[in-house]
Amino acid sequence: MESELDYVIDMMRSKFKDFERTEIMRPFYLKALSTLRNLLLEQHMDQRFQQLYKQYREITIENTLKLLLRCKLAFHTRGILLRIFQLQLSYELTAHDMKKMLDAKTSYKLRMDSFNQIREAAARMSEAG
Repeated sequence: MESELDYVIDMMRSKFKDFERTEIMRPFYLKALSTLRNLLLEQHMDQRFQQLYKQYREITIENTLKLLLRCKLAFHTRGILLRIFQLQLSYELTAHDMKKMLDAKTSYKLRMDSFNQIREAAARMSEAG
């Protein structure tokens, strides 16, 4: 989807004069507005969408380009948020496994292989978050 955004943005910039007419611009504007609305609602940013909607209410090439660029940023933000959630999940799973491993030990003295298992689990946990 981001590559489609880049394509439309580049097309509008290179053929600026062709897009000055409202009837040509309208479908791009409405699609950008709809996409931005969905992305921001997904990220629980309803109020921010309302502000942007009021700010870019007029159908112009400038406003359409601004909406498209905001869509691109919202897609990027979505990717970052998904990565954060993945890392958090990985961290929690590794921490849980490590806790089980430590709880299973009956003494404070560890064999070297057990120590290495715990050290490797701790390294995975550190990498995750």
